[in-house]
This record gives sequence, C-alpha cells and structure tokens, in this order.
Amino acid sequence: MGFRTSPYWYTAYFFEQLAKRGVPGMLYIHPWEFDDAHPRLPLGRFMRFLHGFNRSAVARNAGGLLRHFQFGTLSDALDAVVERPRAQLELPPPASERATEAVA
Repeated sequence: MGFRTSPYWYTAYFFEQLAKRGVPGMLYIHPWEFDDAHPRLPLGRFMRFLHGFNRSAVARNAGGLLRHFQFGTLSDALDAVVERPRAQLELPPPASERATEAVA
C-alpha cells in the first residue's frame, strides 16, 4: 500500500515499529501529491480514481508524521544502520594563507 492510499494509522504503526527497533524509516512523497492543481490525465475510470484517490489527505497525514516522528537526512539514516568509510577531503588552504604565499 502506498502512503496516499493507506490510512494514517497504518503508516504511523510501521514507523513506531521501526523506531522501537532503532531502525530509521524512510518515506518519499512526490511533490505532485501536494499539488491540488495537478492536471488530470486522460485515464480510464479506475486509473483516474486511483490517481486522485485520497490526495486531499496527503498534506494532513504528512503533517501528522512530522509532528509525531523524528526525521533526518538519508545520510543520517544510513549512518544509523551501516558502517561506512569516511572520505578525508583535502581542502585548499584558506584564502588568507594563499594570499600570503602569492606575495612571498
């Protein structure tokens, strides 16, 4: 079931179960899901129904998740469950040091 086609309690239940295990959940909502002016596509009845079903609840349900659960970046979520090597970046010296080197 997708986020738009599921009741709020269903999605919240799975986020709660993941949180109990210390596993981050992930949710992607396409921007068109929030767009009430999204153009209607020329589809058959059933597909048109699925395409528009429960779109009015997306913003409300997303707001509920944002109020009840902690969200972060994908990088934060990966760090919580996967040991990843950290690249050491070699940064150029600050501009003040480069200016001193150019004068010398």
